[in-house]
Amino acid sequence: MSVHAMYQLKPTLSAFNTLLPNQPTQTWPHYTSASAGRPHKGRFSSYLHQPMTHPQRLPIVTSRLGHQQVARIASPYGPMVAAACEGSLSGLWFERQKHFPDLSAITTGDTQHPNHVKHQQLWRTLEAQLTAYAAGNLQHFDLPLHLCTGTAFGQRVWQRLLQVPFGHTTTYGELATQVNSAPRATGGAVGRNPIAIIVPCHRVVGVNGALTGYAGGMRNKTALLRLEHYFD
Repeated sequence: MSVHAMYQLKPTLSAFNTLLPNQPTQTWPHYTSASAGRPHKGRFSSYLHQPMTHPQRLPIVTSRLGHQQVARIASPYGPMVAAACEGSLSGLWFERQKHFPDLSAITTGDTQHPNHVKHQQLWRTLEAQLTAYAAGNLQHFDLPLHLCTGTAFGQRVWQRLLQVPFGHTTTYGELATQVNSAPRATGGAVGRNPIAIIVPCHRVVGVNGALTGYAGGMRNKTALLRLEHYFD
């Protein structure tokens, strides 16, 4: 059940830590990461059996960050921070990931926002779909998205990412060609994707299928690609 109480939040990520208690962990079974014709993946095999957080249905408390509402949610990949704008998902980040949003402007817990109830429902739907995805029961997310941040170029790259389906990957070079830009600039936009997992930047790999950097951490990228049968 959602909690509609007001909370005074500090202007740091630690503000969220009191809203979602520590959760138990589970260990994924071991999977072989290397396969013929896909070099460089074996060095990441240790990530395939790292402890992963088991999600629990917990109270969600929202706060405001500019024109967005922000909440800390549970997921199979540990607590995540989600943002919503105008009733649609506008952000989803692993905690302490690279390019994590600046929370210094965060204000008090916000229950008076005109879309508060809609956003609460969105958080619960997001949690449920992330859990179903991690269990192998969902391949296509059905969530309203609002890519309202970043540059026009970044938004163009993120829209392209949405066209990479479950079980497929693309390279930085291919993506750069599609958006008529240089691979380095395209890679920078991929790294700043504001909606992890749902906008699947984890499906972008290097030349010859090599795993490369991921703002959410290599453990998470490897787990996501393994779930999508990339290592089969």
